[in-house]
Amino acid sequence: MATYEEIYGKRVDVLDDDPTLTSANEGQVWYNSTTGTLKTLISFGAFFSSSNMGTARYGHGATGEVSSIIANGGTTGSGTNVSEEFNGSGWASSNNMNTTRFYISDFGNSQTAAVAVNGRSPGETFMNDVEEYNGTSWTTATDTPYNSNNTNTFGVLTAGVSAGGNNTSAPATTTVAEYDGTNWTAATALPTSMRESITGGTQTAGFVASGGPGPSDNVNHFQYDGTNWTVAGNVNTQRQSAASGGTQTYAIGASGYDNPLQYLTSSAIWDGSTWAAGATVAVGRYASGKGSTSTGTGDIFCGGQTKSGPSYPNPAGTEEYAFSFNTTTAAAWAASNNMNTGSYNPSPLVGGTQTAVLAAGGDTGGPAYATTKSELYDGTSWTAKPTLNTARSAGTSTGTSTACIVFGAYPPSNAPATESWNGSSWTTTPATLGAPIERSGGAGTQTAALAFAYYNRPGNSNPTTVYTYNGSSWTTSPASMNSGRYATSGLGTQTAALAIGGVVVTPPAQSAAVEQWNGSSWTSKTSLISARGYGGASGTSTSAIFFGGNPPSPSTATEGWDGTSWSTRPSLGTARGGVGGSGTSADAGVAYGGGSYLANTEEFTGATETATAKTLTTG
Repeated sequence: MATYEEIYGKRVDVLDDDPTLTSANEGQVWYNSTTGTLKTLISFGAFFSSSNMGTARYGHGATGEVSSIIANGGTTGSGTNVSEEFNGSGWASSNNMNTTRFYISDFGNSQTAAVAVNGRSPGETFMNDVEEYNGTSWTTATDTPYNSNNTNTFGVLTAGVSAGGNNTSAPATTTVAEYDGTNWTAATALPTSMRESITGGTQTAGFVASGGPGPSDNVNHFQYDGTNWTVAGNVNTQRQSAASGGTQTYAIGASGYDNPLQYLTSSAIWDGSTWAAGATVAVGRYASGKGSTSTGTGDIFCGGQTKSGPSYPNPAGTEEYAFSFNTTTAAAWAASNNMNTGSYNPSPLVGGTQTAVLAAGGDTGGPAYATTKSELYDGTSWTAKPTLNTARSAGTSTGTSTACIVFGAYPPSNAPATESWNGSSWTTTPATLGAPIERSGGAGTQTAALAFAYYNRPGNSNPTTVYTYNGSSWTTSPASMNSGRYATSGLGTQTAALAIGGVVVTPPAQSAAVEQWNGSSWTSKTSLISARGYGGASGTSTSAIFFGGNPPSPSTATEGWDGTSWSTRPSLGTARGGVGGSGTSADAGVAYGGGSYLANTEEFTGATETATAKTLTTG
């Protein structure tokens, strides 16, 4: 037997600690003398949670690569035609399908060239309808030759296969048809009836494995060459309605259920010759959507039902599968230490970071509805700081935790005053705003700030006027906003800002409006997924997260901005409106206060990947 030195060209290193790992270390072996273990860096598979879908559902279609999925149709009890796109970080709404249906099947392996096949109508009618998605909209295409749902599909838009499924006359069928992008043609039937199977591949190199109907020994695996079906290695565990994808040489089937009805948390991996147990999913479910890479490095499944019956939840959860030497830590909110005093509408600090936030004022539940308190967050705990000179709630701060200003307020009589913080005390400046504004959006620094999208209480209005601050005085900007509103979240600088959401006074409504400022004018941008005001934000004008708010009740929703569009992100642990929010990064934000005078704090951390060494053992 060859030695490691003969294979690799060097002896096993003896180290006091594991080295700093990168892709260059993959396959290397070393001995950690401190722990007494033999270590290596090798690829492994694992599931991790990702952002929720915007619409909870099961029985929907989905296809595409891991970072670009289209999910469509499905049901939450009565059927839906809603479509969403996944961009690798979160979900965003797309144009709806033409026909409402569920237990639908997709193929195409592309977010811009997908085909949705068959399904069941809300009236429980089995369908043969087909629609194509071009990345923007759905178009009705030629019907399949037979009506069914839970059909097994694979291939691309111009060369696809629809095999089996079930209909009114049979719990499962053997019928197969091929699609050329225009017409369907009958093809060689499956060797046995199949539905809800693990599928993948192309029209000339595809497969169908396991699925229904029972009995529990349905572990069949058939491969298709474009003409004939041949028997391949049986699946290790019978499962129906699993999320699946891959090719004839690599495939994965995740979760699903077996007979009797057990919701599986296992997955199965096909390596071209055998099926073996794979990584465990967090939540067992069936009838979820799927998408995968063709190389075996990734997979995703979304939505699905966790238990049978209409009284059980239909989750919106998404899980991703990665096969690499990295451990993926999903983006998430995590609880931190509480504020000393819970408050509603503490000032958000635009320019603060996850480890340096100054929260000033807020409503702590007292009879005055406003306080002079200020607290400093250092990334771990809150410390009381010298108080404001003017009690205020619903103010806004711009700058850093050592050099900022606070402006605007309730009560209105305190709103015009501007106070400056030097890291140790507050000073009332000569600068006053031209109106008693409150709950405004803000951007900039201590010496170069913007105030916009606010409530002008005496006039019961939210005008479009914008104010600029130069370090000594406020001036009305010649450029007005496109949409008047208040309780808007602001981000960025005096020359590159973002105004997110808010509340419109007349007629009363939550706003999903988003506007971007370039230093001279405001441009309307893609709206939020869900309209809300009183939210928090972290990031810049081109990369941000927006969280919480009132739509009108407090929300846990978090959305991410990539400079062009919004998509879902992991939700807050606590629903909160009137939240304080800070952070200069879309991957590192802080939420504090809000709700019913909340004191709890949460930190958001974006997804990370870390190379992880494995311990070698005998066996």
